[in-house]
Amino acid sequence: MGRFAAGAEVDVEVLPFRACLLMATTKPVNELGVSGCDYAVVRDVAGKPAVLKLLGRPGETAAIQLLGSASEYAGATLDGKPLKGLLEGETIRVSFPGQPPKEPWHRKLGDLKPSTVPADAESLYEATCFAADNNALEVRSLLRSGPTRIPQVWLLRFRRS
Repeated sequence: MGRFAAGAEVDVEVLPFRACLLMATTKPVNELGVSGCDYAVVRDVAGKPAVLKLLGRPGETAAIQLLGSASEYAGATLDGKPLKGLLEGETIRVSFPGQPPKEPWHRKLGDLKPSTVPADAESLYEATCFAADNNALEVRSLLRSGPTRIPQVWLLRFRRS
């Protein structure tokens, strides 16, 4: 995250088998978030306390700052302890519990052992292919969520069906 001059190039690392969603805008961003570590927004609903889950590796330390408009929030806590400085724009150091791993995250976890192939392996494979749902994630999500009364969503479903 940051501010960059027009036309600037920024390197972004996207790990294998991961997705990356970027927002590039010239307008102020009022969404809740922190800089300095990965996080997940658990709840950000008007009238209820906002909840973020800070994500870090065991033994890692991060320096975080609140993004968005801090004036919208009455207080901030971390593990039940108040963090007044976070709302005032201060950088807060956060240590994640646990011992750091001795090996890289993509380390070898174990050796594979040969196994026998069942005599009906081909039919098992074909049965699995026919039973598996190969719809896109968005389509599966629409089917799982069920009917809606919102016309815009209904039209989207109608077009994709």
